[in-house]
Parts: sequence; C-alpha cells; structure tokens
Amino acid sequence: MAEKTKKYAEQLMETFDFDEVDLESNSKGLMSNRQKLIIREDIYAWKVLLLATVPFMLFVTLIIFISYPNSPLYALVGGMASGAILLWLYIENIVRPLNTIRRGSVETVEGRINQQIKGQRANLPGYWIEIDSLRFKINQKRFLLLKNHDPYRFYHTRKRVWSVIALREESPFLDGSSHPHQTH
Repeated sequence: MAEKTKKYAEQLMETFDFDEVDLESNSKGLMSNRQKLIIREDIYAWKVLLLATVPFMLFVTLIIFISYPNSPLYALVGGMASGAILLWLYIENIVRPLNTIRRGSVETVEGRINQQIKGQRANLPGYWIEIDSLRFKINQKRFLLLKNHDPYRFYHTRKRVWSVIALREESPFLDGSSHPHQTH
C-alpha cells in the first residue's frame, strides 16, 4: 500500500508541476523561487499581450472617430471602455500577481474535495474543485487525477494551487468504516 501511495504522490507532483523544494517551501507558508519565477513569466506574457493590444484599441477608437465624425462622443466612450478593460486586465494579471510575489506566502487548506464540471464558453467544460469554502479552476488532467471526496491538503495563492498532498492514509474513514456524516 505504501508503494501505491508514493506513486500517487509522484503523480500529483508531476501533474501539478511541483517538486520537493516547492513542497518544503509551501509547507512553511512560503513560495519557492521557482514558483515566483513562474508568476514572473506569466506577468511578462501579459505585459507583451497588453502592449500589443494598446495600438489595436487606439486603432479601433480612431476607426470609430472617423466613422462618426459628427459624434466624437462615440469615440470617447469607445476609448474609455477600451481603457477600462485594459486597466482591469492590467490589475488582474500584472498588479495582483506582483503583490503575490512581494508577499511570497502561500495559504493552506485541507479537507475533502468536491469536484464540479461546469459549462464554460463555446460549450467547453470548466473543471473546478472546491475544498472548505474555496474554489479553484484547474485543467482536465489535474481534475481527473484527484479523487472526488478524498481528503487533500492544498498550498495555494488567490487563484492558483501550487502543491497538493493526498491525506488518504491519514483519514480514519477510508478503510470502509462509516463516516460520521454517512447514514446507513
């Protein structure tokens, strides 16, 4: 049984992309340097995307202005809406992740998970896990590896699960004995 547990722990590490150093840092409530680098890479990608989007938004605003020369209000509203969208994307994908790096901490939550598949755009499913009162969107591969209603410990930041430990061996109710919330 111990070999099976070890193999599952290795699968969790591979699928959730963390190693022993990450797990050790996370268990102390800290992000590892590698995890901070992952966030920095995400931030860089968003910066490039946003910088490429600004000229496009300006072009769209100009087209609106040219199309409606007697109504510059349309261009103004379009430009303000574009600016608001860019500002929101900047805050969500650059400012908040930078704050996560500055804090350098992870939080811990543990308990039995509840898996949910919910519809998303273009009829593609969205894979969600809920543990305690927290919800995380994860990819299909991670979703399929986890076992619904099994106990886990998640080390996470606001939107991302960084490492996972299966607590199955530590649960007294997985040997077939009844769970206190089960009825016979």
